[in-house]
Amino acid sequence: MNLVQSLLQTYGEKKHLQHPVADRLTGRHLASHIEATEKKKMPARVCIVCSKKFDDKGQRVRKESRFECKQCNVALCIVPFYERYHTVQDFWDLLFYYSSQY
Repeated sequence: MNLVQSLLQTYGEKKHLQHPVADRLTGRHLASHIEATEKKKMPARVCIVCSKKFDDKGQRVRKESRFECKQCNVALCIVPFYERYHTVQDFWDLLFYYSSQY
């Protein structure tokens, strides 16, 4: 047990989110279109939530969104995940609820 505590003190715990939960839940997080470039006129990124889902065959779902939160630097589907991601602390628990609906 001392070894485990020593390792945790040295290396810390793994972080699952790019930003602490408090940052995600506070402030003004406005949705914006991902800006076009010379190569991509209608750019999209993989939705951070949808990429955590699995289909019936056990493969990851890959759904792209044209919207992002610049403050969090994540792409999100506007409905329903954008608002939920920024207002619910235990966001990942809601993923299972919405997985059956979308």
